[in-house]
Parts: sequence; structure tokens; C-alpha cells
Amino acid sequence: MRGYLKVSPNWSDGLIPWPRRWRTGSIILCGDLVRAVKMESVEAVCYHWGVCRNVVQNWRHALGVPEFNPGTRQLFKQLRVGADSPTRQRAMQRAKRPSAILRREIAPHETAHPLVRPSASLLVRERMATTGRHINPALRLWTVKEDMLLGTAGDQVIAKRIQRSEAAVRARRANLGIPAWKASYNKPWTSREDALLGIVPDRALAKRLKRTFLAVQARRENLSIPLLNPKVRPWTAAEEKLLGTDTDRNIARRLGRTYCAVQTRRELRGILPRSENRRVWLQHELALLGTKPDAEVAKLLGRSISSVRSKRQDTAFARPEGGKLWTQRELELLGKKSDPVIAHLLGRSASAVKAKRRGLGILRASI
Repeated sequence: MRGYLKVSPNWSDGLIPWPRRWRTGSIILCGDLVRAVKMESVEAVCYHWGVCRNVVQNWRHALGVPEFNPGTRQLFKQLRVGADSPTRQRAMQRAKRPSAILRREIAPHETAHPLVRPSASLLVRERMATTGRHINPALRLWTVKEDMLLGTAGDQVIAKRIQRSEAAVRARRANLGIPAWKASYNKPWTSREDALLGIVPDRALAKRLKRTFLAVQARRENLSIPLLNPKVRPWTAAEEKLLGTDTDRNIARRLGRTYCAVQTRRELRGILPRSENRRVWLQHELALLGTKPDAEVAKLLGRSISSVRSKRQDTAFARPEGGKLWTQRELELLGKKSDPVIAHLLGRSASAVKAKRRGLGILRASI
């Protein structure tokens, strides 16, 4: 434990304590313990080193040991060969006598083997027949007369008659494979009923045919019949020509369609929308662009400043805000002197001179 081993001739043949961690007492995973964890089973390591299974499993995980190492496989082999438990004997008896697996399959003159385990329901029946009373007061076995009533009327009526719950009657009938009384899914579909599928809505047709909505819907889907909607009408060429000529709401009101239908049809055709506040630019309005500041022009025309600015920039004869055009002589001065000097000579702002010079790609004059 101190890092060295003192050899003493007085040692006996007794067990030597395994090295442990200082102050904690936990076993150190080293030496033959590593080989034992890799080669032996978990039970063997637990027995000889006096640890629990969780510790051995942690050691295996740290060393990367698989679940079935040589020691584990040998232990399982020994258990399989020498197993003489009652469970093993019952399994062997079932393999020899397949007819004795279930007690109900045994003939009346045969006797069940004592090692064959009968089902729980048969044990309950035998105890009730021996004692003459129910083991569970709430437990009541089904009689032959009650089974004969199943399917002759509705589950609710049968449950009330025999004083059982409707869920119990339904479960018993389903286990015996008895169809429900006058069930709609048992009625065969006629050609006349199939002809109505898709034409009449499913819910209305279900009430007319006295069937469930799910039954009508499933029948229509199985026959691949689409559901016809009388409110849906195809678009004509004349209606499509109106798309984009006016607002979607006005076109929808004119055609008798919904706003979403008109909007969806227009987007599918790739037609740009028509704004409700959109005004066509007149010739005298275009002539004002650039002659005055955009704010004044917007106020005179009753438009927004952004619309006036964007229209001025988009027009081919766009003029700068203020209406003062650049002459050829002024353009020749750009770049020859500094921007403030040229702005003072031309009566313009330094930012306007700088922007014009950069727009033409002219380098700044060196000072």
C-alpha cells in the first residue's frame, strides 16, 4: 500500500487482502483481477473478491469486456446441463406431451400430469365447483344461456337484461366472434347506394342510407371516388383575363367568388397584384419630377415621398432633386480639385459633388 512489498518468511498460506485505495478502501483494478474480469463470469468475481454485481459491471465496462466471455459461457453451460428445477421438468413434459399443454385439450378419460400447469381460469372454475361459492364476489362466469343471447339484440339491451356492463357484453361478443345486432357494416352495399357516393355529401348520405359517416367515407375512398363539391366551379378564360386588372376584392365581388380564390388563382398564373391605392402617373405629374424637392412634389400631387422618389429614380429622364442639371463643363471639373472647392465654385453641396464624382468613377484630386 506504500509502494513497496516487504518479503517476510513468516507469511502463512492464508488469503492476502487485495490492494485497496488509500483512505477509501475501494479495491484497485490491477493484476490478476483484470484477467479475472476479462475471463471469468460476474458471479465468480463477486464471490472471490467480495463485491457486488454493479462494481463488476463497471469494471467490465471500463475494460471493454463483452457480455458473454469464456467464464459466462461455461457457467451457462453448467446450469443448462445440471438443471433439475420444476420449471425445467414441466417444459420437458410439455415437449413430450403436446396435448397436455392446456387442460382443456385433455380427453375426459385422461388425467393431467402433475407437472403440467393448468391455466388460471380452470383453477378458478375448480375452486368454485369445490367450495360452491365465488372466490371474487364481483366475478361472475358467463353461462351458456348468456352466450346464446349475444348478437340477438343490441349490446346495451343485452347488458341490461343480464345485468352486466355494456363493455363486458361487447368484449364477450367480440371474443366469441359474434357480429353485432343489425350492424351497419354488415349490410352489403348495393349498386344504387354506390352511385350516390361522391355526389351527395358523406354525412347527408350516411343519414339517408342509415349508415355511419365513417362507413360511407371508407366505402367512397375504397372505390377511389372523389368528393364532388357543388360550390367549386372551374375558371373560364374570360375570368382569368380580369385577374390583375383591378384589385382582388373588386374582381371577387364581380365574379361572385371569394377573395382567397381570386388571390390564389392570380398567384398561380404569375400575375402581379393591383394595389387598392394605386394611381396611374399622368404626364403633367411626370413633368414635375426633379423640378422641386420630392417632399414638395409629393405634397402637390397628394402622393407619398417614397413613391415620388422611386418614380423619379425609375424614369428615363430622371433629374436630381432640385432640378439643377449637370453640364459638361461642370463634369470636367470633377477630380481636378477637391470636392469642397468645386462645390464652392459650382454653387452645389460638397456631398452632391462627391456623390457625382463617385458615380462617374472619378478619383479624388490629390492635395
